[in-house]
Amino acid sequence: LYVSILCIFSLNFAFSQALKGKFTNAPAGSKVYLFRYFGTQYFPFDSTKVDQNGNFQFSFSKKPSRGFYQLGKNSTESAMFILGKEQVEIQADFMAIKSSFKISNSRENTFLQLFMSSNAAISQLQQQAQQVGNDPAALAKLQVKYDSLSRIQNDVRQRAMMDTALLFTKILRMFETPENATPENYFTSR
Repeated sequence: LYVSILCIFSLNFAFSQALKGKFTNAPAGSKVYLFRYFGTQYFPFDSTKVDQNGNFQFSFSKKPSRGFYQLGKNSTESAMFILGKEQVEIQADFMAIKSSFKISNSRENTFLQLFMSSNAAISQLQQQAQQVGNDPAALAKLQVKYDSLSRIQNDVRQRAMMDTALLFTKILRMFETPENATPENYFTSR
């Protein structure tokens, strides 16, 4: 019984996790919020304060469930990332969190950030194409940029698919149709 209790106790410490990082331009004592994604919304999960050097740290007694989270001043001035197996470190400018958000020590978040940035760039090109109208020369230039971004995005997707343990890969696979799928076996071929 004593050995069992000791094993359970040590497992809890083995699974404890910290999320730390640094915000530039953050007034000392500023609150930083961690939001957990659930369904189509983010909900408050935890909060901490920034020290005089901009450093912050969340310490979890229980390992948070693996998934999508946001970190920032509030739910709109925050950036998305994956929290799970890796001990991530975050850096950002407190005054421009979304545009300056950087994560180190995370293969999973590297793929997520590459994919999201290429999606944003593709969206901008699509908006530009709508504004250009029927100008063939302008559309041709945008098509070249679009093709280049699509190749980058496909490369990111293919590299991520090689690592089946990544949460990002599992989500990508949800949108993938197996080659052997037919209308009759679509749900059983996955």
